[in-house]
Amino acid sequence: MATPVKLPLTVRKSIRDEFEPAKAKCEEKISSTLGELWKIDFDIALVWGYANEAPPSNTYPRESTGNMLAEYANSAASGISNFADKFGSDGIAELNKLAPSRSIVLESYTTRVDGTCSCEIANEKLKIIFSPGDIGVNIDDALSKLSEAVNTASKNSDSVNLPFDTRKDIKENYESRVPGIESRLAQIIGVDKVGIVVDFHAIYATLLAYYEKDEQYSLQGFENALGSRTIEYLESLPSALERDGFDKDEMLQEALQEAISTRTVAVRLVEKLERNTYNETVIQDGKLYLQTVPKNWGVNTDQIANGIVDLL
Repeated sequence: MATPVKLPLTVRKSIRDEFEPAKAKCEEKISSTLGELWKIDFDIALVWGYANEAPPSNTYPRESTGNMLAEYANSAASGISNFADKFGSDGIAELNKLAPSRSIVLESYTTRVDGTCSCEIANEKLKIIFSPGDIGVNIDDALSKLSEAVNTASKNSDSVNLPFDTRKDIKENYESRVPGIESRLAQIIGVDKVGIVVDFHAIYATLLAYYEKDEQYSLQGFENALGSRTIEYLESLPSALERDGFDKDEMLQEALQEAISTRTVAVRLVEKLERNTYNETVIQDGKLYLQTVPKNWGVNTDQIANGIVDLL
């Protein structure tokens, strides 16, 4: 880490004339966007130390320190605004929760940073981080990966909670569509009500444990689409039942009513399938389960409910 040094008069003047006005405007904008009082808390003396450590070819941090810091402040305000526009009130609440100090700092990282400039949330702060020697480089990228930083911090902050991206996908692509599927199933089966129950924490934990053992799989492949994939499985059920004629055959309806006496449908992961290769439907203890194994999560989702009539 750079050693703080005394700032020359010209540097102090550029900070006063260029950075301080930008800082005030950006703090106001950020606070308005996030609904909380945020501050830009750059350690100026430390930053000047970083500037002196920049290679000779990178004169910008030393010759235009105030302007450089103003650019970082503007990049922070713009990045937070973009994040809030994309993720709305849920994203705003999550960011405020993960950074309770409500402060934005500027720090050199101990290793190379992807793109030379990025961000992270740590020690209750939102940090703009840059690779050693790269202060003032790619400033516009400062908060371009804020959503990834929020997601990473949300996983680290509470092991019981699902990552932010996962919760967002469940809310937007699962919760809003489940009532329609429940209503459609009840009509097809000929009952007053069908309940869909999904333990997302159990599915997430099982997938995470499996994917972490196999490097060919990307965590992002399920983290940001857990709700979406689950809905795909569930939407295949009424379609399969209609193909098999359940909606028009009282005998089939009565048989299914008797088999799923709890009127409950669930999606789950198991270690081994009983009948099929990729996924299958089973009926146990009065419940209908759409199930697959971790390796095949998201594969052939439209086939999971095929052949239900054979179970009756």
